[in-house]
Amino acid sequence: MASPGSPGCRNFRRNFVIRAHHKAVLHARAGIPDWVLDVVGQRLTVHRDPRDGKYSSVVAFSEQESVAPLAAREVEFRVRDASPV
Repeated sequence: MASPGSPGCRNFRRNFVIRAHHKAVLHARAGIPDWVLDVVGQRLTVHRDPRDGKYSSVVAFSEQESVAPLAAREVEFRVRDASPV
């Protein structure tokens, strides 16, 4: 994989952000909560409470944090466990 400061990595990152935003917009319009795992940035962004095509809650969790689905709050998901890096 390219080094974090290389042009290839920056281009990948920019495209990832554009695709993730587009997906989140579509999911919000459809009323679907959305989780986006950013492997390069080592974080998980959780979009919840879709209303009127937007999310009223967007929280980013670092690789040191855990998050639980609203439907199963007793099940914690550690962000670092999802990252292959």
